[in-house]
Amino acid sequence: MHETVYDVERDDFINAASLVAKEYDGLPRAFDEYVTEGKPLGDLDDDNVISIIDATIIQRCDARIRDYPDNDKIDLYSWNREPMYYSDFNRDGDRNILDVTAIQRYLVDLPY
Repeated sequence: MHETVYDVERDDFINAASLVAKEYDGLPRAFDEYVTEGKPLGDLDDDNVISIIDATIIQRCDARIRDYPDNDKIDLYSWNREPMYYSDFNRDGDRNILDVTAIQRYLVDLPY
């Protein structure tokens, strides 16, 4: 159960990768290092920093100007039915312009 957190109020274990976990402020970020094996979620240029360059890569991929990098898939969850990607910054299951917006908001310290 290393991917779960116990919710005292609900008397239930919450899967850190689930949509329910999004209700908890900061919980998904707390598990990023484990889930992504130390690489920041959103880092597509492999410089270990989330930057506007990463947002631009996602934007260009979403516009079909380029392909997503080969290293975009998070290998830790390769056994799961639904693949997880570093480019899915907002964790909604899709890689699109909403992830770009979330990264931009993150970079200027706005809620995303």
